[in-house]
Amino acid sequence: MPRVSKHTKDGNKKPTDLTNNNIVDDDSMNPLRNQNTNGKKTFKHAALPKWELMLCFAMMVGFLGYMKYRTGVISKEHLSRMKLSYLSKGWLPFGIGKIDAADFEWLFFKWSMLKMSVVHEILIYVIGGRLAEAFFPKFRNHFILVFSIGVLTTRMTTRVISLFAAHTTVAYLASRTGVPFIVWLTGALQVLSVEVDTAFYRWQESAFPGLTLEMIGFTFAVMRFISFGLECCNNPKKYGLFEFLLYIFYYPLWRFGPVMTFDKFQLEINKESRLLSKQELWHIFKQSLRHIFWFFYIEIILHFLYFNAFHMQHDVFSKLPPGDLAVLAGCHMLFFQNKYVLMYGVPGVVSLFDRVNAPEPPLCPMGVYSFREMWRHFDRGLHDMLMRYIYIPLGGSRYGLKWASFSSFVAFAAMSVWHGNSASHYAWAFCNWIAIQVELQVMSLAWSPKAVEYQRKLSGPMLRRLNGVVAAINQLLLSLFSMIYIVGPLPIFFIYFNGLFIQGFPWMPVILFFFFYFNVQLDYEVQRRFTFERVYNKKYL
Repeated sequence: MPRVSKHTKDGNKKPTDLTNNNIVDDDSMNPLRNQNTNGKKTFKHAALPKWELMLCFAMMVGFLGYMKYRTGVISKEHLSRMKLSYLSKGWLPFGIGKIDAADFEWLFFKWSMLKMSVVHEILIYVIGGRLAEAFFPKFRNHFILVFSIGVLTTRMTTRVISLFAAHTTVAYLASRTGVPFIVWLTGALQVLSVEVDTAFYRWQESAFPGLTLEMIGFTFAVMRFISFGLECCNNPKKYGLFEFLLYIFYYPLWRFGPVMTFDKFQLEINKESRLLSKQELWHIFKQSLRHIFWFFYIEIILHFLYFNAFHMQHDVFSKLPPGDLAVLAGCHMLFFQNKYVLMYGVPGVVSLFDRVNAPEPPLCPMGVYSFREMWRHFDRGLHDMLMRYIYIPLGGSRYGLKWASFSSFVAFAAMSVWHGNSASHYAWAFCNWIAIQVELQVMSLAWSPKAVEYQRKLSGPMLRRLNGVVAAINQLLLSLFSMIYIVGPLPIFFIYFNGLFIQGFPWMPVILFFFFYFNVQLDYEVQRRFTFERVYNKKYL
């Protein structure tokens, strides 16, 4: 998360601050960049020979094709040994007739969004909002609030409604104090009440039937509690109960997010009321088609590739050879990103009817080779929240590298608790924090006079290849640490680690390195043709 601003001997500041929006490329380890009069970095990767690019492309197509093919083969081979509870009846008229049903988040998303009652809710919300905007523009937000609370109360049991009402009341009262410590303490206790397995947590589950199904929405709500409360500390009389309830219970983003800070939500929801233009409607239509495509892509893939179900069958999974573990890991990485494209993207499309631009869905993990940029562009809303309310208030990079490291450590610790408060979440956050500190040190070395002098002696293509070697190692570690979170419990991660890097040594690490090297070179080429800023901010959509 943090980049630290350092100064060279000649007094020029090195562009290593993560919060610096002038950085428009991610070749952070390369100091040989030109700077225009606006202060923006204009570095552009050198072009590689066409045959070299074609080789990289062909190798990646081969790797990815084999990954899908091999996962399908081992899924068929071990089908009879998999627990049927993790394979449900598929809807495709061809194939095995089973679909991987072992990923709870995906099942919950489908169950929540594809029920006819939910489809009707969305249609009523969109049509009602447009009518309110056309005939009663001053009361559009009132319609949104009444509809949002009305729908949520019909979904929940009476006891769960009472529990949420109590939490909401406490959070609002905390925001009225104008004291950041009270806001943080209240939010922390609310998170711990649903994330830590205590006697109180178990009592809640038994005393409030249906609470488990609303837990995802509640964890997002707690982040909004904190954001509203801290913004009120700066403007105690500016925001009241109406703004609070509208932000907390905003229908499109309630259950699956993404996280959106209160200051940005206020700017978006209070735009001047007017009918949607043809250009806006066309954008919504394109985004809808995009998400429909990815939904059916995921569903079809799960009919043939049972990579989630393998985790539930330890006696089979633990005995797979290193090559099979590698293809399963690759499928998990891509599935995780595709899943969150929909879980964040579908609510984002609905919010576009209100002209609320929610944070963009995550980037493909194969398109990111920097830990810092992964954190900035995977869960963009969460990054905004951590930067605005933890990293920057604690001092960030203003007081040097050590203080920046401390600020980011606190942010990662808070994030790990919010995500689930388990050993795997702590390990995932800690490994990523360490990796970011290492990245900063490598960047410092890259900016040393000797390193700069050496790089100036290299040709453009050779420098790109050298950067690709470093970035490939970084992307390999980034994927490895991400697997700690993606696959869940640590014992499953250790099976992957043991198979890929101990049993598979030395050939499997070498193969993985070349996979990521070819991938990084293709990433560089995309950035060279379309610019870093356009790719990472998805301005091609």
